[in-house]
Amino acid sequence: MRIAAASLIALTSLTASPAAAETAVSRSSTTCEVRFVRAPDDVRHVIERWLEAEPRCTSTIDLRVIPSEDGYYLIAQRPDGRIHERFVPDAQSAGVLVASWVADDWVVPKSEASIAPPQFTPPILTRGGVTKTVPRVRRSSGPRWLTLGTMVSSDTFDDGGLRAEIDIFTWGRFTIGATFGWTETSTADDMASSYSDIRTNDVETAPYVAYTLRSDGWELRAAAEVGFVPYSHAAGTAGATGTRGSGYFDLTGAGVAATASLLLTRQLGASWGIHAGVHAHWIHTNYVGYTRDENRMFAFTGLRRRL
Repeated sequence: MRIAAASLIALTSLTASPAAAETAVSRSSTTCEVRFVRAPDDVRHVIERWLEAEPRCTSTIDLRVIPSEDGYYLIAQRPDGRIHERFVPDAQSAGVLVASWVADDWVVPKSEASIAPPQFTPPILTRGGVTKTVPRVRRSSGPRWLTLGTMVSSDTFDDGGLRAEIDIFTWGRFTIGATFGWTETSTADDMASSYSDIRTNDVETAPYVAYTLRSDGWELRAAAEVGFVPYSHAAGTAGATGTRGSGYFDLTGAGVAATASLLLTRQLGASWGIHAGVHAHWIHTNYVGYTRDENRMFAFTGLRRRL
């Protein structure tokens, strides 16, 4: 009996008319109306801006926006009883989705069919009745990105490189991916008995693990990686102190590298983003007769494309 009562109350809360709930009308006309049954204020304002820019609004919906740990769960109900639901990672994505739902008589994106429905816990019953209904959303994968950008050394603008990153797997706030990069740096060592002026080119590849915080079109990502340097080329001059340039060498080798990074992304629409931040980089390479250990800070700026 208690289970039956809980199910009935949950169904009633979903199918109740908008007049029975606290609603906010974002845009209305004779054929277009979006009623917010439940939504955080900041998300509602973002959705309203997208609706104001949508000229093809031809549907009426009752909309619920339920925040979760990794984004927002959207439930929209039409007057004929049809229900549409989807999880999105941020408010901007929610605005794009709702605008598409009310446009062209609810032409729903194809990708929506692949979204698994969430799990809901029944209302909690006490002696005085229903006290709270807690929706529980399955942990969903966050967005995956392909990133291309440039690096500039904090020591000199002559040193830097190119870097590509691809997110392979995401789970909640965690991401596993791979990176490929090329850097060119210079080193000048003036020691007790010798001097060297070295220019190096390094090719690196590594897997990485990242943790991302997301909020309303912004992402803050901390990442760490340890990988290989399959090719390193070092060329320069060396000799006794005071006789700079007395000898020339040209060497190739290999090694290992590690990077820790903190980067900020600003999303541009639903598919693009600008990515910028810092990389703390360490590299160790071995050549014939020479070993190199180097620590550098790089500033990174890049463009991202959602996969």
